[in-house]
Amino acid sequence: MTQRLVEFTTTSGVIRGFETGADCPRKILAVHGWLDNAASFLPIAPLIDDAHLVMIDLPGHGHSDYRPPGVRYYLVDYLFEIVEVLDQLGWQKFNLLGHSLGAGILTLLAAAMPDRIHSLCLIDGIGPISGREEDASARLRRAINTQTTISSKAHGVHKTVESAVAARLRATTMHEASARLIVERNIVPTDGGFTWRTDRRVTMTSPLYLTESLVQAFLGDIVCPVLLVRAEQGILKDRASTDVRIGCVRDIEVVDIPGDHHVHMDDPQRVATALNSFLAYANS
Repeated sequence: MTQRLVEFTTTSGVIRGFETGADCPRKILAVHGWLDNAASFLPIAPLIDDAHLVMIDLPGHGHSDYRPPGVRYYLVDYLFEIVEVLDQLGWQKFNLLGHSLGAGILTLLAAAMPDRIHSLCLIDGIGPISGREEDASARLRRAINTQTTISSKAHGVHKTVESAVAARLRATTMHEASARLIVERNIVPTDGGFTWRTDRRVTMTSPLYLTESLVQAFLGDIVCPVLLVRAEQGILKDRASTDVRIGCVRDIEVVDIPGDHHVHMDDPQRVATALNSFLAYANS
């Protein structure tokens, strides 16, 4: 399947990514996880049936622009940029595919725009991270105290691509080939080797989390069919709290697949099989 680069000019900068299957009828927007990029969907892209698939780098990630100076990366702000992308594509009805952070973002979008969404496909994530009310002041204090240090700190330098891949593998359990795909789109040559493209502000402490009750309220407002592909060794290990969230969604299918958090990269065929079956139902 032909793959091409795409870019969209939004009010906060240019968002870049990949597109496959432009002539296919099924419209899918894919949004990656934190510190990942659009390349994380390349292994699974050719395996999704009848899909016009657009995979974007979130602002500050991959090849997309940084947000302007003085602007932070608040979770809800991603929604407005994603809607700008969708409007530029001219899609009135579409499917959403999100991994991890992308799953959290798109959960909110599905609740907010029910009339435009055929289905929501989530990979190892269901809603954003929540926080306890009693921890809110301490979290905000940490965000204030660390903002200058993080925003001014330079990325480290890796002498080789292999060194950068090894660093990613120390941080995330995934196949080496999967890590390499993400890393190669997220490094840039510099004096002495390679450094990360990611905006340092992406790693700042979030100043405010939604409460769990608010996350559950958003989940309850989703009216489209939802698929959750849960990696058995992924981040949704607290099955009790995950099951509570699953119970908030009125039309949801859950598929458990052996593997780690990036199961859609490490085992794309198995994840694609679940996606294709679900999408055939949701778009019928």
